[in-house]
Amino acid sequence: MEEKPIFDWIFKGAFFLLIVLVPLFFSFQLTTYTLPKVVIAQILVSVLLASWLLKMTIKGRFSFERSMLASPIFIYFVISISSLTFALSVPGGIRLLWQVFAYVMVYFIVFHHIREEKIETWVFIISLVGIMVSGYGTLQYFGFEPLLKGYYYTPYIPISTLGHRNQAAQYLILLIPLSGVFFILSRSRARRLIFGFSTVLMICHLFLTKSRGAFVGFILSFLFVAVIMIYKWLARYPSFYQKKRVVLILLIFFPFLLIFIFFIFPTTRTLRVKHVNPAGYYIHSIDGSKIPANQPIRIEFDFRILKGSPEKPGYVNLLGERTNSSPIYLDQDKGGWNHLKREDIYFSSTPYDEDLKLRWVPGSENATLQLRNITVRSKDGLNLIKDSFLNRLFSKMGVAEIDKTFSGQARLYIYRNTIEMIKANLFLGSGFGNFKYVYPRYRDRGEWALSGLNTRVEEAHNEYLQILSEVGIIGFLAFAWILLMIGRMSFWIIQKGDFDRYFFIALALTMGILATLVESLFDFNLQNPASGITFWMAIGLLEIIYRSVKKKKGQTTDVPTVFSIRSKIFRSAIGFMIFACLVTGIFYSVRPAIGDYYLKWGRLFLEHKDWEGALWSFEKAKVFSPYHFDVYFHLGQTREQLKDYEGAVQSYQRCIALHPYFVEARNNLGAVYIKLGSIDEAIEEFKGAIEINPYHPGLHNNLGYLYSKWDLLKKAVEEYRKVLDLDPENAEVHKNLGLFYFDKLKDYPEAQKYWERYLVLNPNDPQNGSIRNKIEEIKKGTAN
Repeated sequence: MEEKPIFDWIFKGAFFLLIVLVPLFFSFQLTTYTLPKVVIAQILVSVLLASWLLKMTIKGRFSFERSMLASPIFIYFVISISSLTFALSVPGGIRLLWQVFAYVMVYFIVFHHIREEKIETWVFIISLVGIMVSGYGTLQYFGFEPLLKGYYYTPYIPISTLGHRNQAAQYLILLIPLSGVFFILSRSRARRLIFGFSTVLMICHLFLTKSRGAFVGFILSFLFVAVIMIYKWLARYPSFYQKKRVVLILLIFFPFLLIFIFFIFPTTRTLRVKHVNPAGYYIHSIDGSKIPANQPIRIEFDFRILKGSPEKPGYVNLLGERTNSSPIYLDQDKGGWNHLKREDIYFSSTPYDEDLKLRWVPGSENATLQLRNITVRSKDGLNLIKDSFLNRLFSKMGVAEIDKTFSGQARLYIYRNTIEMIKANLFLGSGFGNFKYVYPRYRDRGEWALSGLNTRVEEAHNEYLQILSEVGIIGFLAFAWILLMIGRMSFWIIQKGDFDRYFFIALALTMGILATLVESLFDFNLQNPASGITFWMAIGLLEIIYRSVKKKKGQTTDVPTVFSIRSKIFRSAIGFMIFACLVTGIFYSVRPAIGDYYLKWGRLFLEHKDWEGALWSFEKAKVFSPYHFDVYFHLGQTREQLKDYEGAVQSYQRCIALHPYFVEARNNLGAVYIKLGSIDEAIEEFKGAIEINPYHPGLHNNLGYLYSKWDLLKKAVEEYRKVLDLDPENAEVHKNLGLFYFDKLKDYPEAQKYWERYLVLNPNDPQNGSIRNKIEEIKKGTAN
């Protein structure tokens, strides 16, 4: 029959496009790098599944290999779907569920269709993709940007085609072991050359990404592989083990000993910069809780400027989210090493809830600074430097910049808050894919301050904590069962395998999988398209090797599940349902992308204050993305600009219905209610927003203003004082308090105090003349 080769070619073409387009394709017509990759993955997986099932339907014979992971995966998805029963956003959960389902299906597709002898061919194709990804990323790092000209982007960051350096690193740690092992195993000289080149280039790109989680995952998985190799070697020569036991123990621990010595003993820290970054460059984390108030801190180190302007070496200081120290300028009096010691660094209060960063702000471009013997101590000699081991580790790998938005400190806050979220939904979770909807309820002051009051946290930056928070302990146990079965396959091959082709391929696959699982402690690898697809493909390849080794050892494998359907009518009905599912899968994959396209254009119109164009775009986006809360949020903003306040209220209300913990939407709705004169409704919205984020000064200021309008004077004062507790330098609340004490309470000395401070904080306000006149009236005693 002719259908078999047709479907085989469909499969090969779709799978080729899957492993090539997902990592390489991106579009600036959508709001994110990730979305087009997700859409491509969902469409191609739909085609692969449909061609597989249609081929069996036409033949009338259905055959499914029994998989090690089928049962735990099935149970995990059942639990995930069940968790949506109590979810805050069912549409949001379904959207992510369809995305993850597409990734997991790659495992079943690979396991059923790729033969062991074809693994090298597919890895070869992936290695070519890796060359393109890493080649482009390396060019970006050195300032060459052939594709993004004309668009906004951050130069010298090797994001490649994946949108973020961390996502690039997540993809590379899966590819590097496979490419490296086939450099050794391939019988083709040309392929070995390409495998070797791709391996070296991808390792260089991985280093340039400076992704800490990827570094840790890659190094630990490499050490694991090294220990396994030594273990297997010892198993082949037991007599040597008996005679040289001490030597062999030292051999096993030698890599760890080297690392310990290398990173524990003091070494020179080198910071190289191409451009002056106002945020500075990271040197050490400083424990703010140990800094005594109004007591001197001693900062001491040796330094030398190796490159850059000697007249502009820059300065170092301690930087926090809400406080920082005065600059310590690096005066290079002589060539070579210079010694700097300062003992006059003070903080007026102890920054208990934040870590500070010892940073260098260079004074010129293309500068290189070396430091050694760095000490930061309190007056009584207490060491204030935190995790010096990890700092030295990442510094040696090139991780020197301050990553303010999601630094290690911010992630620790997120982890802590996520644990509180887990405690509140321990067994069933908050609903699959609902982390970003529920998490704002659990954000604390430290995390709001560090990440920013108007930022969103959509991921836990820890795959395991996020799974626990979304599907609870029950769902997490199903996920742990999946990991257990993966580990069982890997360790069985390692234990039973010889030093043959199967063994080394399995070891490379295990290294990539383990590196991904380790990095998932710090990121969300399994949700990103390129790393998610490649991860499940690697697991499928691992099971192919597992079954091949079992056959080689003469062990029986599970018999496939086979059944036949002879009725043409029944088969036609099945074929029609498969085709209908294919069309549905493609439709619900493409539809959000079209909505996102209009959302992107609407935002551009908003930036250019083209309110009519923005309104048209957001209305179109609403048709294709009826459950996207951002669409309704921007619709509310646009209608507010067009003075359509009733329409703005409806849009904001729909946005809040889709995302009840969206603080900005509640704040904007309250502001619209004020314009409509609906003060009671405005008060309720601001109170609801404050319940979610009690650390936002603007919300308390708005509520204080409304209380003063309704002559609820005591409540107004309470809200205004909360603003000053959160933001002592808030100019607007000083102005409002001055008006409040002048007009409402007739407490003129208090009004004068707040107004005088306001004039210092905001000297360019056009209303300052009127305020000065009132201050003069207070001083003369003529105020009334």
